[in-house]
Amino acid sequence: MNSFFKLGIAAVCLSVSALSYAAPISYVGDLTNGQTQTGSLTRNGSASGQWWSFSASAGDLVSITVNRLTRQLDPAFYLYEGVASDSSQLMSHRLAFADDEINVPGPFGDPRLDNFGIDAAGQYSLYIFSYASNWICDDYQYQVTLENTPAQVDVSEPAILSLFSLALFGVAGLRKRLPR
Repeated sequence: MNSFFKLGIAAVCLSVSALSYAAPISYVGDLTNGQTQTGSLTRNGSASGQWWSFSASAGDLVSITVNRLTRQLDPAFYLYEGVASDSSQLMSHRLAFADDEINVPGPFGDPRLDNFGIDAAGQYSLYIFSYASNWICDDYQYQVTLENTPAQVDVSEPAILSLFSLALFGVAGLRKRLPR
């Protein structure tokens, strides 16, 4: 009985701690292929990180780059499958993390995710935040760019051979109909 009581208290504590990490999400905007967007991070309040969304199809290869415009910013990001109104809804859908892949002057590097394969068509969320910035000023600017390479549709060899055979029969049929 005593161990069940302790287990119940532990479950309540874990559920309360999980709720403390939940934060409402307000998306800054939608990222579109090849377009660069500008964002801003502040050290105060909920604007210390920003949420962006984009759409992708299954099989797409997605590349995401964040470039600092303020030298003291050390940006990083997480990629999540889906969009949500609360951050706790996305935590189990984390797909990737990027930080320091691009060498730049300033603290550490800028993040880049190269050719990430999308498994399912749908909406995706990107959370950009300050990883280890020197908070000298209150407003740090960055740019984010999405590059989406659509999935390749391959025609298999058997399909090509059957199409070629069909074309040959068509040419043979035309030869028989033409007057000599």
